[in-house]
Amino acid sequence: IPLDDEDFVESYAIEVDILDEKFTPYAKKYGYIDLIFPSALSYCALYDPEALDAKNDLYIHIGVHNAYAVIFKNGQYISTRTISTLDEIARKIGVDTVKIREILSTKGIKDELYKDDEFVQMSDIQEELSKLVERIAHSIEHKRGIFNLDTVHNIYLDFEGLDIPGFLEL
Repeated sequence: IPLDDEDFVESYAIEVDILDEKFTPYAKKYGYIDLIFPSALSYCALYDPEALDAKNDLYIHIGVHNAYAVIFKNGQYISTRTISTLDEIARKIGVDTVKIREILSTKGIKDELYKDDEFVQMSDIQEELSKLVERIAHSIEHKRGIFNLDTVHNIYLDFEGLDIPGFLEL
């Protein structure tokens, strides 16, 4: 990642056992693996390097087993931050993954969408999502100094094709 007068390198590490567990079946089936890269970097494909309207964007991906925020400055990747997965949020709230997906996609964090007897659950969900947003905000603040990131123009939510009512208002 180029800076004004130097380069910044972001690296990723994975335990060999995990690498073997996840990719050995593919290597055996196809004979080789050309490239392995973090899924967060797939958002780079959304930008045309010659585009004049590249902005400072934030992509928030919340999946069952992986979740992260990806930050772009003027259309160029600058950082990834891991956040709580759907599975982790479900465990903290005390429901299963299917239930938390349903709750988040239908009610989100909007008070008026919950019944009176769901107040505790709503409060727990709001607390967990607030922690998630706070973690992302800290990461943005840190990158602000390193990359001279003045603002975030657009925030996109990638939640398995669903919306979380009220989430982008946090």
